[in-house]
Amino acid sequence: MQISMTRRGPLRWVAMFALLANLGAAHAQRQGMPVVDFIDVPVSAPAMVTLAQVRSAIRAAAFASQWDFEDEGPGAARLTLISENWYVIVARVTFSKTSYSLLYVDSKEMNFQMPSQSALGSGNSREAERQAAMRDIGAGQAAIAVAERYSRFPETAFTRLREDALIHPSYHGLTHELVRGINRHLKAIE
Repeated sequence: MQISMTRRGPLRWVAMFALLANLGAAHAQRQGMPVVDFIDVPVSAPAMVTLAQVRSAIRAAAFASQWDFEDEGPGAARLTLISENWYVIVARVTFSKTSYSLLYVDSKEMNFQMPSQSALGSGNSREAERQAAMRDIGAGQAAIAVAERYSRFPETAFTRLREDALIHPSYHGLTHELVRGINRHLKAIE
């Protein structure tokens, strides 16, 4: 059976429209979600754990997840994840014998935005108010999406969403993976 060009043309346009609609929806999901920091995650290791053991566990987890580890003195380190020619994420981890925190520092190619700054720089107070209202709505919806996606993970209880700063959704998966790795390495301390 042969399909005439007149029938294939409209089908092709319908398929193209559906593809573009799906790409548009996927792009909208990638626009940005609030940056997540992990604050005072408990160290799940023996009571007599040393600071050096906590550091070693964090370092091992970082290397296992392909993050570079750079000491910044006792109880602090800078972690950097570099993807092959795509993105860079820099985080700071502070730690003690009882807890650790992982904080966003910087990134490249992760669509990091601080919407409030761009709205304030517009010079138009009505436009700034409109952008702030849209940001609040978008950040609130994104925060709900983050909470739903990661709610099953225990480390989520120690997260703080920075709704003043947005980043690519992949950041959440990469940092949650790192924190889960840190927790696994801490539990392995004898």
